Amino acid sequence: MKGLHKTEEFPLQQSYSKEEQIERYWKCNYTEGESQLSYWILLPKDVKPLEIKKKEIEGLNLYNIGRYVSTDTNFAMLEVNVYYEHYEYEMNASDWLAKKLSMMGEDVLHYRKIEGKSTGTYIDVLTSKKVTEDKTVISRFTVLKDYDMLYSGANYFMVKASCFENDYWERVKDILQITNNWDLINKTEWNMAENLQPFLYDVGDSRYEFYYPVSWSLFRNSKDLDSTAEPIRFLLRHEKEGKIVAGITVLLYTSTGQGRFEKITSDIMHRVNSQPEVECTIEKETIENWKNPSLKRLTYMQGELKDLTNETKACLMSYLADSNAGIFYIEYIGSRPNLQNNNWEEGKRCLELILSSFNNLNFGKS
Repeated sequence: MKGLHKTEEFPLQQSYSKEEQIERYWKCNYTEGESQLSYWILLPKDVKPLEIKKKEIEGLNLYNIGRYVSTDTNFAMLEVNVYYEHYEYEMNASDWLAKKLSMMGEDVLHYRKIEGKSTGTYIDVLTSKKVTEDKTVISRFTVLKDYDMLYSGANYFMVKASCFENDYWERVKDILQITNNWDLINKTEWNMAENLQPFLYDVGDSRYEFYYPVSWSLFRNSKDLDSTAEPIRFLLRHEKEGKIVAGITVLLYTSTGQGRFEKITSDIMHRVNSQPEVECTIEKETIENWKNPSLKRLTYMQGELKDLTNETKACLMSYLADSNAGIFYIEYIGSRPNLQNNNWEEGKRCLELILSSFNNLNFGKS
């Protein structure tokens, strides 16, 4: 599959006519499990259910709730699997799937990112995986999430359609049809794992407001309560089982003016890099296409913090934004991406929620 154009190898639009699709596919309704797990999916007529009882996949924190395979030997082999994980905390479905792909040993060939209005990001991914010395499987994955009305939290779902690499061109349209035509039967109107808590703060004529997940707790240092000095500092903490696993600092700058944004950027970089016990490498990027219409400009910074005294490492992600109310800075320090927990994914999602809802509580898009 080397040397091919992306539009050929990873199609985004179906080329079958409506009549051809009706002739070729059937709608499978899965209602075997609990109502919040029920889904429908379009399958080729030669693909039939093989296993529909809920089955745990060891080592992946996943359950398989549908396995479908081709039964007609006149067609190339095709297998479809539907997986889900119930999880308590809010994160991007795209980050959840990316981690699962890493755990499954899939190599990403192509992908497209899909933006939800307020529910985060999703991805459509084409992967390859060598299963024997001379056999490689090509798979396409798509993902969604939905609030669980029975247990709270969210169910994170993925659909995987697979065939052997040599058969991909015979099955490419079927794989596109399957992975882009499925949904939950009893989908809720709240496609997130958690409720959101509003932050509101007035300074003079300016109002600062945003949302963050309810599993994060907001604090302000009591010593700062009567202070008029800037920046005005707040802290969000994320705890699990009584242990703080991540923190986000929110700094609000009330004074603006020419060169102020650049000065704050310089001060932040100096503060991070001048700690004698911490080794840090920071990368900075100007974001050109932000979505929040209340923002005027945006800079993203990331890096790895290494504590030289005990050799521990942490991840830093931050945004500095000039908004219609003034300048603000949000900074996450916590776990790096890893396969043992989702602390990084949850921190990233909290940062992005603050950014997309800052003085934009309806999640309007620019």
